[in-house]
Amino acid sequence: MSVTSFPHPVDIAVGRNIRKWRRLCGLSQKQVAERIGVSMQQLQKYETAVNRISASRLVEIANVLQVPPAELLAATGCYEAVGMDQYNRAEALVEILSGVSDSTLNLLMAMLHQISSERENSGTEVGINSSPLQ
Repeated sequence: MSVTSFPHPVDIAVGRNIRKWRRLCGLSQKQVAERIGVSMQQLQKYETAVNRISASRLVEIANVLQVPPAELLAATGCYEAVGMDQYNRAEALVEILSGVSDSTLNLLMAMLHQISSERENSGTEVGINSSPLQ
């Protein structure tokens, strides 16, 4: 890539998808890089779209992350299917939770399951603006 060119939007989306799935899997850049046989810096360049990713490398990354390669290629599909607002919130949660301990994550998951089951049983939506006494 020349100094004056900018990454293609698809390359940016693929890099973001790799980062998102890597974080969801709880893997560091170093761990993924070692498993696909590249340096951590090279993986970082993939995630930031500084370097383009070959199809074979994309499949290797998908295998490490245990997702179909199409998930990493979803340049716009995730935005349309979920909606941009929900996607942004999910991405923010991944960022926040990436540094949380396993025991705290287990507690949060238990709380979320409880909230979800209460919502299903009551038939109401639970949210920040919801009244706690519905």
